[in-house]
Amino acid sequence: MLTYPLFIGTTELIIIVVIVLLLFGGKKIPELMRGLGKGVKSLYFNHEGETAGLGAEIKDSKAWQDQFKGKKVFAADGKEMSFWDHLDELRGTIIRSVAAVCISAILAFLFKDAIFAFVLAPCKPEFFLYKILKWNLKLDLINIELSDQFMVHLKLALLLGLIVAVPYVIWEIWRFISPALYPAETRPARWVFALASVFFYLGAAFGYCFVLPVCLNFFVNYSVSDAVVNTISLSSYISMFVSMVLLIGLVFEFPLVVILLNRIGLLTRSLLCKGRKYAFVVILVLAALITPSDPFSMLVLAAPMYLLYEFSILFSKDEQ
Repeated sequence: MLTYPLFIGTTELIIIVVIVLLLFGGKKIPELMRGLGKGVKSLYFNHEGETAGLGAEIKDSKAWQDQFKGKKVFAADGKEMSFWDHLDELRGTIIRSVAAVCISAILAFLFKDAIFAFVLAPCKPEFFLYKILKWNLKLDLINIELSDQFMVHLKLALLLGLIVAVPYVIWEIWRFISPALYPAETRPARWVFALASVFFYLGAAFGYCFVLPVCLNFFVNYSVSDAVVNTISLSSYISMFVSMVLLIGLVFEFPLVVILLNRIGLLTRSLLCKGRKYAFVVILVLAALITPSDPFSMLVLAAPMYLLYEFSILFSKDEQ
């Protein structure tokens, strides 16, 4: 396979753009790009003859001058903002959101005993679902890497910091996009963003109370032979915990997205009704991706996801 040492992948490029935006702000990006353009020009157009003339022609052209002017839009206060002003606003939104997550993560890191008692509760036979269903589960976790316990503690603190900060992050996103909405879009979008935190926490609670224990019970009690003993590592359990809680919380935002698209006219109720079969297949695929390769836990997650789809149909409207 051929490799290109100077090639930058999409992920790396996105990371670079975000870091540049956070470090320099939106208004300085045109200046940085002009400086980069001058550097490129010195490499490719700093020759005598036709090439230099072509470089000067490109630099002095109207298209080049208009490249960084930005499109003017109206903010909530009626002030016109350029594209680069919006990048500065986005920068502030990202910084404030990250700060809120970090503060919450620091607090979570300090309350280690209480947090791990909560996170590891589904590993114990006293968990409420096991008592109700009369399941016999006892899971003893092990640590196999020297630094794993600290890294798991740090990872879990960041996860809980994100979960705690979800309402504030959602408010920051609303604060950023609301000036760009038309009046007819503002009211339904306001309700969607107001309920987004509630649905996220409902999904996280469902994943913690039901989907995670079902997956644990299946995998811990599954054995291919009596000669093979299951020894589960702490990092393996935490990975499953993160996917069950965080991803299912995000999945529960799905009906709000559908309702919002319906209210702004991009989806109709009749279209959603006709697409039930396709939606069910997509839901099964998503449930299979989120849960481990276990059909029972997939169905446990797919059932409420499909009910959420029906819920979104119930609150949708047809075209007037």
